[in-house]
Amino acid sequence: MQVQALGPTIGALVSDIDLALPLADSQRDALLAALLQHHVLLFENQPVTAPQHRDLAARFGSLHIHPIYPQRAEAREIILLDTDLDNPPMGALLSARQLSPPPESPLLST
Repeated sequence: MQVQALGPTIGALVSDIDLALPLADSQRDALLAALLQHHVLLFENQPVTAPQHRDLAARFGSLHIHPIYPQRAEAREIILLDTDLDNPPMGALLSARQLSPPPESPLLST
């Protein structure tokens, strides 16, 4: 797996990994470390199915089935954010309204 920074403060391109295959613990740990360092990870050419997407996400924590948004029949944890094919969005803007406290770092404990 290769991680290439895309700028001085945020974003990295991750290559040489196949997200359609189950992640080894070492790969998951490396991706988490890269996410903490770069804050946003981009993966190119990763044609994963909805069940593979769900299984990949589950390697990073428990998943939630949204009670309102439309879901994929084969993986209910995957929601459809845009269902209008005639008026696709230009992009997406995400805003976290409630965040969990960060995990306690062993480097910060006294």
